[in-house]
Amino acid sequence: MILIFVDDDDDDDVVVVVVVVVISGRVIKETVDNLLMSAPKAYIAYSDSIVAGSRLGIEECGHQFMWEKWNCPIQKSPILTHGAFLPVTRELAFARAICSAGVTYTLTRNCSSGLLHDCDCSSRQKTVHSGKQWTWAGCKESFDFAIKVSRGFLDNRDDSRDAKAFVNLHNNEAGRQSIRRTLSQLCKCHGVSGSCTTKTCWKQLPDFRVVGDYLKNKYKRALLADFQNGLPPREVITYKYNGRAPSSSSGIRAIAIHTGRLKQTSLVYLDQSPDYCKRNGTHATLGRRCVRSRDPNAESNAEKKSCSTLCRQCGLRVRRTTITVETICDCKFHWCCFVQCQNCVETRHLLTCSLL
Repeated sequence: MILIFVDDDDDDDVVVVVVVVVISGRVIKETVDNLLMSAPKAYIAYSDSIVAGSRLGIEECGHQFMWEKWNCPIQKSPILTHGAFLPVTRELAFARAICSAGVTYTLTRNCSSGLLHDCDCSSRQKTVHSGKQWTWAGCKESFDFAIKVSRGFLDNRDDSRDAKAFVNLHNNEAGRQSIRRTLSQLCKCHGVSGSCTTKTCWKQLPDFRVVGDYLKNKYKRALLADFQNGLPPREVITYKYNGRAPSSSSGIRAIAIHTGRLKQTSLVYLDQSPDYCKRNGTHATLGRRCVRSRDPNAESNAEKKSCSTLCRQCGLRVRRTTITVETICDCKFHWCCFVQCQNCVETRHLLTCSLL
């Protein structure tokens, strides 16, 4: 959760915004100074989009990791500043990137819809390309605006001279660039009798699930960074592992694959992931729901393998519980004019991770 407090200064045109970020019971209080501390009060309107975008990112994070040991248990916003007490694992790298993407996505959408003050989308991008019978139309300014505001909110307190801060900033930017990489191009033809004498093309935001899938693939190929001779722009050694994303107990050795500058779209981390089967000496996945591998309703391989991943790999057994659920069914329309439904009792089998 991001709690935003507004403190009016004596000057009517100046406002101070304080953001309180809560994560797993920890509270960090930061002043958003780069863009907002002395910004016009109109900028406060962007805070709703920031919060909505952060929530969008967290919801997508929960979906992407629903059937994995680490299931994005960050119920509040992971948009930290320096966050010195948190290890920069590949999971936190994903969380930062998806929230940064959510903020950029929401700001872009709201700007192009005309919902934000001082967001200039009136000068539409209309460029006729010589020698080509097509025209660009759209609002490039909305995306540029979203990038600017997102950086102002999320990147304002990190010190890029510190390795952890540099990686956090890099993952924030990777999240923003994921929106650019997943934009789709749509075109409309113009001409007599349906011909396509000329056509107008524009960029359109995808469904946010597309962005989540894109970043999940980046997570699977995340790079372990080792800074040599200081920090960028000096050389960075990046590593990868064969197979699945490793845990700290996997024993898999890293192989150096690249020395040089990092790609802007790559996710990067500094610390190995802990054993997500354990949490404070207890079974972290105890009580988690799973799905049998032959369930016809399973939508992904991760869901089909969830009982093995969440239960058996963590030393737990799969417990089957029969429950009854009352549902509304057999609805019929009667003239005139009401709908009458029946109450039906349905038996379902629930699988959970159990000690017994």
